[in-house]
Formats: sequence, structure tokens, C-alpha cells
Amino acid sequence: MLIEVIIQGVDDYRLLREMGMILHGRPNYAVINKCERLPRNMGADEVEGVCGFIWEGWMERLIEFAELKVRLIPIYQKLEPKRWASLITTHRNRSATSR
Repeated sequence: MLIEVIIQGVDDYRLLREMGMILHGRPNYAVINKCERLPRNMGADEVEGVCGFIWEGWMERLIEFAELKVRLIPIYQKLEPKRWASLITTHRNRSATSR
């Protein structure tokens, strides 16, 4: 069950990025607001949640909780080849200061 959630999160991120709704690891509200219907009936806030799932460590925590042996860096590199390291640092620093 947990692995399906992880796979769905990665798939959602890739789909939204391909559609231009995620740009540089963040929701692209200019595109989102023009879209009549988001994939899988998502709300605009769910696009932000998908980004958070990947970059704020939610996916990583879920993998640890499920005790899965997964190398995350190749996943991050595949999703955002040029920005993955800075996205992790930026999102996690921001979420740490908001606690």
C-alpha cells in the first residue's frame, strides 16, 4: 500500500511537470489557473502538496516508515535534473522555519 502511494506521488509530479503545472519544483499558478480541469480532479492546493511530497521530505519519511531500501537521489535527479539539490535544501529550510 505505501509503495503505491510513493509511486503515485512520483507519477503525479511527472505528469504535472510535463503539463507545465510544476515549474522548477514549484506550482506554476499561471498555468494552473488557466486549466479548466486538473488531472485526477486535483485542486490547485494539491499541486503544492505533490511538490511538498517530493521536496519537503514526505516521500523520504514514508519510505523510511515502510522500511524500504530505496535510493532517493536518482529519483530526485530524474524529476528535476538541474535543480534537485537546491530544491531539497530550499523546501526543507522553509518547512523547518515554519514549525
